[in-house]
Amino acid sequence: MNPPNDIKRIEEIKAHHALNDPENVEAFLKTFSTATVENKKLMLKGLKQDPNAMQLNKKERKSLKKVYRKELVKRSHIYKIAAAWVTTVPLSAILAALLFFMLRGMLLP
Repeated sequence: MNPPNDIKRIEEIKAHHALNDPENVEAFLKTFSTATVENKKLMLKGLKQDPNAMQLNKKERKSLKKVYRKELVKRSHIYKIAAAWVTTVPLSAILAALLFFMLRGMLLP
């Protein structure tokens, strides 16, 4: 699901290319929106290497790159959250066990 700003960017690109080759631009944007993050990177790199293939100007390529970067940020947040859970949950369990056995050891006669 694209945020409203991303949808607006894509609509601006479609409107700019409404007169010249709208079918190819529409197909490219549809493929871009459904592609994985790795494929988006390759698609953007291909646009930069051969800008005449799709006729997207630098501003439009930059706009698509912003959409790509937002997805990278989302993915990095997920990795950080998973890493935090992997470290904190077992660590809290170990600390709870140590506290339990320490208290138990002090209270035994």
